[in-house]
Amino acid sequence: MPFSIIQVPVGDQPEDIELQIRDLLLYYISNPNSIILAVSSANMDMATSESLKMAKEVDPDGRRTLAVITKLDLMDAGTDAIDILCGRVIPVKLGIIGVVNRSQQDIIDSKSIKEALADEAAFLQRRYPTLANRNGTPYLAKTLNRLLMHHIRDCLPELKTRVTMMMSQFQSLLSSYGDDVQDKAQTLLQIITKFNAAYCQTIEGTARNIETTELDGQHVSLGPSPGLSQVKCHGSRLTKQDGNYNPYFYLM
Repeated sequence: MPFSIIQVPVGDQPEDIELQIRDLLLYYISNPNSIILAVSSANMDMATSESLKMAKEVDPDGRRTLAVITKLDLMDAGTDAIDILCGRVIPVKLGIIGVVNRSQQDIIDSKSIKEALADEAAFLQRRYPTLANRNGTPYLAKTLNRLLMHHIRDCLPELKTRVTMMMSQFQSLLSSYGDDVQDKAQTLLQIITKFNAAYCQTIEGTARNIETTELDGQHVSLGPSPGLSQVKCHGSRLTKQDGNYNPYFYLM
């Protein structure tokens, strides 16, 4: 996270840009699996750092926060960042690393990254000799790589379990929607075929869950037939009287 957030819209920026940026940052750092890289400038009061404030909101114990202190070379004369770099000011668990950035003049003068890293190392050895090996851009890159590898190793088993469960749930949901409709004519034919088969099974009395004790229909004339049971008509309802019952013989 940056050490400062835009608070005053400039140019064609939306009026609520501060709120948009804050919501965007909170969306990502609120994830318990995320690592928060809170960047603050060494020449400002840590108590007013917006990045540290937001990190503390979602990670009060500092368990997944790494603080980066920039511009160590721009601090006021007579001051230093020893207390900050030693962790006496910012309570975070993943560490505090100070770096020296290229200035705008360095960029204008086309100062290379290699030269900037050499100047940074020289500055740290000169101003913070006891802390030089635990600060600087190369150490920051190495630390971030180590944290990422350990974080992946720790979170991967749980992540795999969650992904497997989600795949199973959505696969079941997808199956409930039926087959993919690629050929509408073929799909329509399949539906008609299934309906025809179900209709025939119902007529033949072989369909599942069919009601065979009662039939609803129009008034019909019933007559005796050799070998068949007598069926009595009650209005529009036909009711069997014995066990020898053919459910579709008298349907007109």
